[in-house]
Amino acid sequence: SGWGPRWLPTPAAIPRTSDVVLAGRAAELPWIEDEAEGVRLSISTGKPLLIDFWSTDCRACKELDTYTYTDPRVIDLAKQSFVPVKVDLSTPLGTSTERKQLVEDLKKKYQVRGLPQVVFIRPDGSVIDKELTIYGFVPADEMLERMNAARTCAPDATTC
Repeated sequence: SGWGPRWLPTPAAIPRTSDVVLAGRAAELPWIEDEAEGVRLSISTGKPLLIDFWSTDCRACKELDTYTYTDPRVIDLAKQSFVPVKVDLSTPLGTSTERKQLVEDLKKKYQVRGLPQVVFIRPDGSVIDKELTIYGFVPADEMLERMNAARTCAPDATTC
């Protein structure tokens, strides 16, 4: 069955590793895993960044991968209109001091408050509209609404 009270997935219904996601359509998104590389590509193409901050122990992050990023409409829009960047903020036991500092710097730079967090960034590095930032899981339809709003915002507008 896999579904609990009120139609919420039980732990058995939610994939535990990204291996399951990689076998599905989410692997079709051309994720860039290095934030600096994504910024360079955004500048060179003029496309805004869609940055997904996640960690390996984040259940809602896995739900985004499994249910939202596998939607063909999300995949197509991300490929056409954004530079999709997926930044792992995991710092398991034994993580180097350098890696921990990088994670802290990225959290501060993008004001990451929790995971998952998805932000839309202009090529100049400014946030397109803080109201479009996603905190937690959202279904594909809501992701598409926010992606379309971010895509159509005026380049120099501070809000949409």
